[in-house]
Amino acid sequence: MNLTEKKFAAEEASPYSFVDLTLSSMAASKKNFAKAAVAPAERFQPVIVGGPRAAESEMEAEKKKIRDKTEELDRASSALKAAALEWEKIRESLSSRVADKVLDLSMAVAEKIVEGKVAADPNFIKESVKKALASVWQNGPVKIHLHPDDLEEIKAAMAKGENFSDEIKEIELISDSGVKRGGCRVEGDFGEVDARIDSQIGALRQALAEAMDLG
Repeated sequence: MNLTEKKFAAEEASPYSFVDLTLSSMAASKKNFAKAAVAPAERFQPVIVGGPRAAESEMEAEKKKIRDKTEELDRASSALKAAALEWEKIRESLSSRVADKVLDLSMAVAEKIVEGKVAADPNFIKESVKKALASVWQNGPVKIHLHPDDLEEIKAAMAKGENFSDEIKEIELISDSGVKRGGCRVEGDFGEVDARIDSQIGALRQALAEAMDLG
């Protein structure tokens, strides 16, 4: 039965029945509309993705990235420090080698200068012997080791009456090719006085090396 048929049926039954039926129909329509309005809202409720656990995971991931980056920086810093230390060692080694070369060259030059002085000055060996004998604190007999050429010079000087020591009267001259010209080595009961040129150059080298902190 449609609404019109219901209307006529209601009018026949009671004059108020139609009004009641109309109000009832309107109430039902209103209820259906409310359901229709609420349904979409229920269907489209916002969805929270992940929640607290997801946020915690993201935070841990960020912390790991920071830790990894820190470790990487620490490794890079350690590598730089190691490189700096290695460079310092290389620099010191180079400085030491250069200083040694300079020292060697200086000593070679000094030796050449002495050799030139010895060859040019016949009195050089005489002064060397006198200084060596002056270092002897004992008046007993001594032996003086000399280069063969210098030995002839000293012999000739002694033959002419030249005095080499006021205290030491007994002197024996010994030819020794192991002693360079210009130097000598004096032996006696007291011990030894090393006045050889190469020994003096060596002492000078040691003193310069210590001054240059080369050991």
